[in-house]
Amino acid sequence: MPNRTSIDTLVSRLKLRHLRIVVALSELGSIARVAERFHVSSAAISKTLAEIEEIASAELFERGRRGMHPTEWGQEVIRCATFV
Repeated sequence: MPNRTSIDTLVSRLKLRHLRIVVALSELGSIARVAERFHVSSAAISKTLAEIEEIASAELFERGRRGMHPTEWGQEVIRCATFV
């Protein structure tokens, strides 16, 4: 389980657009749907998610045939992002 200090530090390093994408991914479960919502390409969302996960040094979403689901780290980031 990620500790509170680690999550707070991570969230403070992310930009608002990063947080919006993480929240949208949790709501929509698909890079394509998030790209559509933000009027950008799927490649742009994939690249941004890669940046976010690099900053986090952890996967924030599990990718599967039925969409994307937040990992434990992802859930904590989403929880913090909804208060920003």
